[in-house]
Amino acid sequence: CRIFAYIFFFTVTFPILYNTDKILYFLDQNENIQKRVNELNILFLPNIFILMNFMILTRYLQSMQIYKVSSNLSIVTLFLHLIFSYFFVFYLDLRLYGVVIAVTMTNFLTFAIFL
Repeated sequence: CRIFAYIFFFTVTFPILYNTDKILYFLDQNENIQKRVNELNILFLPNIFILMNFMILTRYLQSMQIYKVSSNLSIVTLFLHLIFSYFFVFYLDLRLYGVVIAVTMTNFLTFAIFL
Protein backbone atom coordinates (compact mmCIF):
# COMPACT_ATOMS: atom_id res chain seq x y z
CA CYS A 1 0.00 0.00 0.00
CA ARG A 2 2.81 2.41 0.87
CA ILE A 3 4.56 1.88 -2.46
CA PHE A 4 1.37 2.77 -4.33
CA ALA A 5 1.00 5.93 -2.25
CA TYR A 6 4.59 6.92 -3.08
CA ILE A 7 4.04 6.25 -6.77
CA PHE A 8 0.84 8.31 -6.73
CA PHE A 9 2.52 11.15 -4.83
CA PHE A 10 5.54 11.41 -7.13
CA THR A 11 3.73 10.81 -10.43
CA VAL A 12 0.45 12.68 -9.89
CA THR A 13 0.34 14.94 -6.83
CA PHE A 14 3.86 16.36 -6.97
CA PRO A 15 3.81 17.37 -10.66
CA ILE A 16 0.36 18.95 -10.38
CA LEU A 17 1.21 21.00 -7.30
CA TYR A 18 4.66 21.92 -8.56
CA ASN A 19 3.28 23.18 -11.87
CA THR A 20 0.22 24.98 -10.55
CA ASP A 21 1.31 28.26 -12.12
CA LYS A 22 1.27 26.70 -15.59
CA ILE A 23 -2.13 25.13 -14.97
CA LEU A 24 -3.53 28.45 -13.77
CA TYR A 25 -2.00 30.19 -16.80
CA PHE A 26 -3.98 27.90 -19.09
CA LEU A 27 -7.08 28.70 -17.02
CA ASP A 28 -6.40 32.40 -17.71
CA GLN A 29 -5.83 33.44 -14.09
CA ASN A 30 -4.08 36.61 -12.96
CA GLU A 31 -0.27 36.33 -13.00
CA ASN A 32 -0.01 37.45 -9.37
CA ILE A 33 -2.43 34.70 -8.30
CA GLN A 34 -0.44 32.15 -10.33
CA LYS A 35 2.78 32.98 -8.51
CA ARG A 36 1.25 33.09 -5.02
CA VAL A 37 -0.63 29.81 -5.39
CA ASN A 38 2.43 28.09 -6.84
CA GLU A 39 4.62 29.30 -3.94
CA LEU A 40 2.09 28.07 -1.38
CA ASN A 41 1.73 24.70 -3.10
CA ILE A 42 5.48 24.18 -3.20
CA LEU A 43 5.66 25.04 0.51
CA PHE A 44 2.81 22.61 1.19
CA LEU A 45 4.42 19.62 -0.61
CA PRO A 46 6.38 18.34 2.42
CA ASN A 47 3.20 18.50 4.49
CA ILE A 48 1.33 16.32 2.03
CA PHE A 49 4.14 13.77 2.01
CA ILE A 50 4.28 13.66 5.83
CA LEU A 51 0.51 13.46 6.13
CA MET A 52 0.38 10.64 3.59
CA ASN A 53 2.85 8.58 5.64
CA PHE A 54 1.03 9.34 8.87
CA MET A 55 -2.31 8.27 7.42
CA ILE A 56 -0.84 5.01 6.13
CA LEU A 57 0.52 4.16 9.60
CA THR A 58 -2.73 5.22 11.24
CA ARG A 59 -4.77 2.98 8.95
CA TYR A 60 -2.38 0.12 9.68
CA LEU A 61 -2.93 0.49 13.43
CA GLN A 62 -6.67 0.86 12.95
CA SER A 63 -6.76 -2.39 11.03
CA MET A 64 -5.40 -4.03 14.20
CA GLN A 65 -8.12 -2.33 16.30
CA ILE A 66 -5.64 0.14 17.86
CA TYR A 67 -7.33 3.53 17.96
CA LYS A 68 -6.07 5.30 21.07
CA VAL A 69 -2.57 6.06 19.82
CA SER A 70 -3.57 8.15 16.84
CA SER A 71 -6.52 9.83 18.54
CA ASN A 72 -4.52 10.85 21.63
CA LEU A 73 -1.67 12.05 19.47
CA SER A 74 -4.06 14.14 17.37
CA ILE A 75 -5.50 15.78 20.48
CA VAL A 76 -2.04 16.65 21.81
CA THR A 77 -0.80 18.05 18.51
CA LEU A 78 -3.98 20.09 18.10
CA PHE A 79 -2.86 22.28 20.98
CA LEU A 80 0.65 22.48 19.55
CA HIS A 81 -0.85 23.57 16.25
CA LEU A 82 -2.70 26.43 17.95
CA ILE A 83 0.58 27.62 19.47
CA PHE A 84 2.45 27.29 16.16
CA SER A 85 -0.32 29.09 14.29
CA TYR A 86 -0.38 32.01 16.70
CA PHE A 87 3.43 32.29 16.63
CA PHE A 88 3.84 32.21 12.85
CA VAL A 89 0.69 34.03 11.78
CA PHE A 90 0.40 36.77 14.39
CA TYR A 91 3.73 37.08 16.19
CA LEU A 92 6.00 36.78 13.14
CA ASP A 93 3.28 38.21 10.85
CA LEU A 94 3.83 35.61 8.11
CA ARG A 95 0.09 35.41 7.38
CA LEU A 96 -0.75 32.66 4.87
CA TYR A 97 2.84 31.43 4.72
CA GLY A 98 2.74 31.14 8.51
CA VAL A 99 -0.32 28.91 8.27
CA VAL A 100 1.48 26.59 5.85
CA ILE A 101 4.56 26.47 8.07
CA ALA A 102 2.46 25.83 11.19
CA VAL A 103 0.53 22.99 9.54
CA THR A 104 3.73 21.41 8.24
CA MET A 105 5.43 21.63 11.63
CA THR A 106 2.39 20.18 13.38
CA ASN A 107 2.14 17.24 10.99
CA PHE A 108 5.89 16.65 11.16
CA LEU A 109 5.80 16.53 14.97
CA THR A 110 2.77 14.25 14.89
CA PHE A 111 4.55 11.87 12.54
CA ALA A 112 7.84 12.04 14.46
CA ILE A 113 6.15 11.31 17.79
CA PHE A 114 4.08 8.56 16.16
CA LEU A 115 7.21 6.73 15.06
